[in-house]
Amino acid sequence: MNKYGRNVFYGYAWKYVLRTQQMGDVEFLRSVYPASTQPVHVRRNLSQFWDELRDFSELRKAVESYQQFVKTDYNGLILNETVWLPLLYFLVRIKKPELVIETGCATGTTASLILYALQQNRSGHLYSIDLRFPSDWLTLNSLPSGFLVPEVLKARWSLILKDTKVALPNLLSQLGHVNFFFHDSDHSYVHQMWEYLTAWPYLSAGGILASDDILDNTALFDFARQVPGQMNISSRGRNFGIIVKS
Repeated sequence: MNKYGRNVFYGYAWKYVLRTQQMGDVEFLRSVYPASTQPVHVRRNLSQFWDELRDFSELRKAVESYQQFVKTDYNGLILNETVWLPLLYFLVRIKKPELVIETGCATGTTASLILYALQQNRSGHLYSIDLRFPSDWLTLNSLPSGFLVPEVLKARWSLILKDTKVALPNLLSQLGHVNFFFHDSDHSYVHQMWEYLTAWPYLSAGGILASDDILDNTALFDFARQVPGQMNISSRGRNFGIIVKS
């Protein structure tokens, strides 16, 4: 038996699929490196970042502890090469932002990845804005926002439990600028456009605006046509995209 299964042909086919996925990730991430960066350098970094995620024992333990709510294990949630979550970690590791804002926190999975990346970078702070409603995340109502975030990472974290429409403008005004903005809250077209338009003027040159669930509507695509930046969509339809500000 090979590591891909009993059928040798299937094993080679699956290995080819994974190789194609890795090439797609390299191309996706090259947009956030200097133009002269060679693919071999990106692949080397990716290998290192995957190793770091495999060693993220604090989040692994948290996912195991709350598995009845998360409904999956750490490998399926984070180390699955067909999901977009690792890309968020890779981007923060590559760009090394000092100020990061995310809207929508929920379980704290994305916050944990961002905070772990900031820890590896040895700099930076994350501000998470979240407002939980009784009808939302029904099975999680007894748990606080960000319950998966490991205690050891919370020194670099500020959780703001307010309506995004109130908290985001106030926070941006207070900080003056942001290096990395990640949308993961209300995925309606109107709200997504409002968040992008609100955050963009404060985004530093070379900064990243990232968004989950970009295939739910055309908000990110429409916004990208209005601003000076390079849009890049993750491969394999992983429903994740970024705009790098020119």
